[in-house]
Amino acid sequence: MNNPPIFLIPLKRTGGTLFVSMLGCHSKLTLSYEIYEEHLRPERKNGVSAIEMKKILENSYDTKPLKWLKGIESGSIRSFTACARRGGLEIVDVLDTLKSFICHGGNFITVDGRLSYIDLLMRKASIKFNTEYWGGKAKVDSKILQSRHPNAVFFFMLRDGRDVLASQLINGNFNTNVLKSAIEWRNYLVKFKEFKSNVNSKVMLVKYEELVAYPEKTLRQAFKLIGIPFEATTLNYQKQDLTLLKNPHGHLSHKSISEGLQDRSIGRYKKDLSKEQIQEYETVNIDLLTEYGYIK
Repeated sequence: MNNPPIFLIPLKRTGGTLFVSMLGCHSKLTLSYEIYEEHLRPERKNGVSAIEMKKILENSYDTKPLKWLKGIESGSIRSFTACARRGGLEIVDVLDTLKSFICHGGNFITVDGRLSYIDLLMRKASIKFNTEYWGGKAKVDSKILQSRHPNAVFFFMLRDGRDVLASQLINGNFNTNVLKSAIEWRNYLVKFKEFKSNVNSKVMLVKYEELVAYPEKTLRQAFKLIGIPFEATTLNYQKQDLTLLKNPHGHLSHKSISEGLQDRSIGRYKKDLSKEQIQEYETVNIDLLTEYGYIK
């Protein structure tokens, strides 16, 4: 458990869940899904303190996990707990870890405090599944994580931004538009470049299209960066005992994950976006789309 953590810095609809699912099938890795610190912010709508969260979880207790989950009165805590279950933690694990966190003076007032609790949960999952490495998705500034864990391994996801836009407009409720999505994609890549050039951490940009077309090559590169051998079971991730498939809790990608690698969503923008939408998007990101090979 002294090995450096592994973090995926996600961008919506870029294949992060797929990548985490594949990595997580390795016998030495346990990676969580979206247990994000934003759900724990006391100032957000329905947000609560650590002590209040403990009371809410205790008061809603039920022997049946789904009833227990449904009875959690805070929407943000209910979402956080559901995300924890996707990664293999039960509500009792969330509560027990929280009790220990509070006993040692932990609170949710600061980002550092919230991330400390999430670290404990990720470590708990690794202990539960008897693996040597822990980590998961982390929706927080990578610089903050790097300052907390200087030896951490970082993965960023890249997918054709036009396909990202098409997916965001059709799936879920992302409340986006062409310009907003284009700027988010651009800012994400700018931050990745800045992070990679200014830190000594191990960093890899995973291209979704290459992960789908050349999964073994991509995974071998990822495992080499982590420092562990490649395992073929990661290629057949959908046939493994994925916690996401057992407890999806409405995850948008759980159906596609269960089907294995598919290339049908690559280039989807050509049929899902209008010419005007494509032109508007390309006007913002023509340089980066060209740099990363999406426009020849």
